[in-house]
Amino acid sequence: MSLKLAIEVLIEQDRRKVFDLLVDLRHYGAWLPHSTVFAGTAVIAAGPIAVGTTYVETSFWGARHGLVTALEPPARVSYSQPMTLRPGWAGVIDIHIDDVLEEAGAKTRLTRYLRLDFEGPVRFLDVAVGQAFEREIRRTQARLKAYAETLPREAA
Repeated sequence: MSLKLAIEVLIEQDRRKVFDLLVDLRHYGAWLPHSTVFAGTAVIAAGPIAVGTTYVETSFWGARHGLVTALEPPARVSYSQPMTLRPGWAGVIDIHIDDVLEEAGAKTRLTRYLRLDFEGPVRFLDVAVGQAFEREIRRTQARLKAYAETLPREAA
């Protein structure tokens, strides 16, 4: 059972700068405060962020074991994040994220494509889980937009 979402935001900032903020997993704390869904990125593999970089994000609901699966600066970054829920018997949500950045005049259009695959009892809560993910994505995009728009733009 899968659920798919596409959520878009326009950011008044250069595409490269928005892309760099998205892939800088080590510094999300500069612009994204914690929530019940996102308690920070706990562990990030050493070295520069690249395809194959692994990381762990924990929250009240469980642990997401992330993997960067695509990196096409400044246009696209993708992640796979299987999340084992707490308690473990509740199941697993297999999370696939594809962030696509497009130039939109002097702005950047960021679209987050999300696919959630449900395993175990959590599949009976797919609609509620999808709504929670949508709220968190909108919160994240709003915070990213607010922060990115305070940064200086590249000279034309």
